[in-house]
Amino acid sequence: MKQLSIRDRILPLTLRARSFGTLGIVALLSCAGGDRGAMTDTAVLLPCGLATSGNLTTSGVGDLRIGLPAGDVGSRCTVASDTMESGPEGQERRVMRVRAGVATVLAEVVHDSVWRLTVSDSTIRTREGLGVGSSLGDLLEAGASWVGQGEGRTFVGVAQHCGLSFRLRPGEELSRAGNVNALREAPPETLVDQVLVLGPGTCPPR
Repeated sequence: MKQLSIRDRILPLTLRARSFGTLGIVALLSCAGGDRGAMTDTAVLLPCGLATSGNLTTSGVGDLRIGLPAGDVGSRCTVASDTMESGPEGQERRVMRVRAGVATVLAEVVHDSVWRLTVSDSTIRTREGLGVGSSLGDLLEAGASWVGQGEGRTFVGVAQHCGLSFRLRPGEELSRAGNVNALREAPPETLVDQVLVLGPGTCPPR
């Protein structure tokens, strides 16, 4: 597999490679797991390093971190599945679905280590409460610092969480937003529906 650039990771899909709430006791029953394939009914659930809040960081989700060897994921978290799947351009990619509290996080594996995480559950948030279900207004207030487009979708980055890419729901105004100032003309109530975790040091050029 060829080496992928930082830009490949930040803007998925056509730009090449392609989430407050207290988790409570349930958050302590998250991630462990084992062999490739579906998790059995008798699998033991491990915490996966989750706290009651602030589990989404530029490095990962709890103990599920960017750069973690794929063989070590099962000793920290519950792996629900580990399969090869076709990517958006038809290429095969290894994808692990990992339990994180009540959520399932998709971990893409490149060169036998976790390369990118996809969060689609609102229970996984940053310490400030940013994640799936946050609004464009929340991102602007938090200091949105960049915007990118990919297959009609808009991705927004926040300076203090440079390794996270917040995907907004589709909108005509958003599709024309080429910079942060243009984002201010879009409906502030537009919601985040997915967050990509790219890892530290993956800020795009301004």
